[in-house]
Order: sequence, then C-alpha cells, then structure tokens
Amino acid sequence: EVLVLFFMMDEQPSSQGKQTAFRRCEKRYSRRDQVLDLNGVIDFRSIDACQPLTNNVDGVRRLRLTHDLATPELLSFEVFRQKRPPAYALEAHPGLIIIPDALTDAGQRWLARKCLCDCTRPPNRTNLDPFFEMPEKSLFSLAFSPES
Repeated sequence: EVLVLFFMMDEQPSSQGKQTAFRRCEKRYSRRDQVLDLNGVIDFRSIDACQPLTNNVDGVRRLRLTHDLATPELLSFEVFRQKRPPAYALEAHPGLIIIPDALTDAGQRWLARKCLCDCTRPPNRTNLDPFFEMPEKSLFSLAFSPES
C-alpha cells in the first residue's frame, strides 16, 4: 500500500524547535523505552465491519464517492482497485479524504515514478534546490539512465 502524507510545520514549540506532525508521530511510535500505545490509531479496514455507513467512529466519517475514480487514458493498466472504493473523512482534519488500498501495484509503481522523475524537475522545487545547481532532468532519472 502507498501512504501519502501531506503536512505543514506545527506552530507549537517543542524541545527540538518546530517539528512536523509526522515527525512527532514517528517519534511517538518508534520509542523503545515504553509499551507501544495504539490509542488514536485508526484501522480503516474494521470501520465498515463494525458500524453502519451513517455512524461516526471516533471522529471518522464514511463517505460515498459520487464519481468513479478514473484511470488516465494514456495508461494501459488499471490504476485503481475499485471504481468507487470506501472513503473516509477525519473530522479533526477538514478536507482530508482517506481512500485505503486504492491503488493497484502497477498504479503504485506509476505514481512513485511520476513523483520521483516528473515532480522533481523545474519549475517544481525540491529541498536540494537551495544548496545545489540542479540539472534539468531529475536526479532519479539521471541515476538510472544508461549513460550513468
């Protein structure tokens, strides 16, 4: 499965300065000096089995998709496992929609390559841009090209 996370810097100060919500969660769940506490972790696979469509489960709301997920016409393979998969909204994060296990294996590979090869080229910026003169081709493409 592919997990895509978008996050912003947290404005609350911490002992390490500003940290992303992702970094705080990573630290919380990777601590070895305490018993792993999974309170607050949402298992989306169990929601439909336990609750009818209209009920909220700890701030999670099941959504009905009104349109099919469409594979781009230029692709010769299916990107999505289902046309209208289960989708969920988190009340604490308005606008975030989670679609578990949405992509096929081929769709995951296509998306990863697209992110690594296409989205890292100008005019898009990367975290390396301030420090290096970046080539027109992405670093990922250059690393795996026959000339390298």
